[in-house]
Amino acid sequence: MIPGWCLVMKLDWKRFRKRLLLSAAVWLGFCFTFLFFGPLELVAFSADSLVYSYADVLWPLIGVAVAVWAAAALLTAALKGGAFRAVLAIVTGVTVAGYLQSAFLNGQMGKLTGDPVQIQWGLALVGLGVWLCVLGALLALMKLKRKLFRKVVVILALALTVMQLAPTVGILAGAYDLDTDGSSYSLSNEGFYEFSAGENVLVIVLDRLDFDYVEAALREDPEVFAGFDGFTVYKNAVSSYARTRPALLHMMTGAEELIYQKSSAALYDEAWTYGGRELLADVAKAGYSAEFYTKLNYLFSDMDYARRHAMNFYDGKQAVNTSLVVGKLLRLSAYRYCPALMKNLFWADTNYYNEGALLSSGVETYQYNDAVYMKGFTESTADRERPAFKLYHFFGPHAPYTMDELGQESAESTSASRQLRGNLLHLSALFQRMKALGVYDDATIIITGDHGAAVSDMKPVQKETRVGIFYKPKGASGEAVFSSAPVCTADIPATVLKAMGVDHSAYGVALDETPENSDRVRNYYKTIYVGEPLKEAYLYTYEIRGDASAYSNWVMVEEGEIPYGYN
Repeated sequence: MIPGWCLVMKLDWKRFRKRLLLSAAVWLGFCFTFLFFGPLELVAFSADSLVYSYADVLWPLIGVAVAVWAAAALLTAALKGGAFRAVLAIVTGVTVAGYLQSAFLNGQMGKLTGDPVQIQWGLALVGLGVWLCVLGALLALMKLKRKLFRKVVVILALALTVMQLAPTVGILAGAYDLDTDGSSYSLSNEGFYEFSAGENVLVIVLDRLDFDYVEAALREDPEVFAGFDGFTVYKNAVSSYARTRPALLHMMTGAEELIYQKSSAALYDEAWTYGGRELLADVAKAGYSAEFYTKLNYLFSDMDYARRHAMNFYDGKQAVNTSLVVGKLLRLSAYRYCPALMKNLFWADTNYYNEGALLSSGVETYQYNDAVYMKGFTESTADRERPAFKLYHFFGPHAPYTMDELGQESAESTSASRQLRGNLLHLSALFQRMKALGVYDDATIIITGDHGAAVSDMKPVQKETRVGIFYKPKGASGEAVFSSAPVCTADIPATVLKAMGVDHSAYGVALDETPENSDRVRNYYKTIYVGEPLKEAYLYTYEIRGDASAYSNWVMVEEGEIPYGYN
């Protein structure tokens, strides 16, 4: 005869096994959605923003998702009765509501550019209602129809998992591999503080250097340009594009005819040698070295070309700090799937997801940290014999505002104008250092913004958008002066080559070749994001006729879909 306690154990094991199967199905939907598919898709569609690729985080994400799935399923199965069913209801409800939030209820949130989350209250309240209805319906079903409840939670969890399998396969097959090989290549900070003892041509890009910020900085401190000897400050300057990609590429190549007419990969391959113009080849012929302190994929997709022309190109594979990165990606997943009213709890700008992502291997990839990098300019040297061409890309007055007017990191949010004043203070210190080294007079320095501050990433131009351009040609001296000449970031390649004594006629006009009262017409291109995940889909072309500070002079001349789905 079988002992009674064995029968009890056998009966309990059967019930536990049933609970385990139920909880495993429910937690599969949760873990696959939030811990694996969500982060994986976000990385795959953010290749232009991250220093790692989805291939770098695939297995760590799988490991985390499987571990959480197994542990959560076992712990939930250990519960009994109402507690067990309540966990199933809540987990399923959160999974379903989170999926609906991501697919339909996030609205136009924009990219993680550092700007605060703008809550769309109408949609946010609708979303909150959906969350409450989904959770309430499952909890009510749990009370009223237990057998039906078990079937519903399993079907919902498995259905959501199956629905996300197709895009997962697409990602793993490389269908969304939109950019360079993540951590395989980079631009290092090597030579950052090293200048030539002869001639230096510097292009210093302060991201989002909107001229409204410049004017605000001047109101707060009228002496903000006190250390800018020989500079001309242009008040009627514009960028050609509204975002860093492709503004930085255009600033170096002038390949306006290609941009938004080809896929991003084709554009970045062809732009450097398009139309008989090849800035870097001309720079090399003039005897200059070239260094670029920015993100690699802002300028290059042809790694062989970058290797030949950028002295600070680094092609050593850098290991990814996977534990740090996965933790940050789970936060990003929470930001994507949580109700709109909770998004500020998980918000972070793109730099947060890159900071510390790559483990040091003797060469440090350049990162955006103005308070740290610009402070080091006071220790610069000028021992090189070869003339130097350098492009520096700083965070500038771009949100979030983490630097004060003294150029120091601030625990509290400051403002665009205060952060810009900190940038200008650091640059003034750089110029003083260059004077002490005896290389300032012979230096050509261009300070500009890649773009201004867009009112909206989801709408056409809403107001006039000027950028700051400050220019010191070789040999210029005296206090900074202001000019209303209609100039553009498109003038920078010609200005660079003119400074090197190279024929620049194929590149257009240099900054100081546009007369003060010129009736020059400049082009401006604005794209808008649509869809989920967000993609640049529509292009608006403007002609700026005369004074760029007058919105009436911004005339839209063309609009339409981007032919090749530039990403």
